[in-house]
Amino acid sequence: MKLKRSKLEIMSAILQAILPRKLNATQIMYHAKISFIQVNVYLRLLVARDLVRQTTSGNSRIYEITEKGKQLLEAYKRVKELTEPPEQ
Repeated sequence: MKLKRSKLEIMSAILQAILPRKLNATQIMYHAKISFIQVNVYLRLLVARDLVRQTTSGNSRIYEITEKGKQLLEAYKRVKELTEPPEQ
């Protein structure tokens, strides 16, 4: 059993959470199963790399995946499929 997720796995979980819809940081935190501190660190990183777009709605910051983020998520899924052992 793997206990700790890699940086790429966490970023992938965030991108997967916001793929179907725009979410705020708290919603992303629950979907990706990460702490509030982690969600803020990773969202800053993803926004800086143009993988996620941040907008404001009222008092909330809303996050949505960019086209570049979608491409990264698809590439990650392909690599994961190729590197995981086949199911028995």
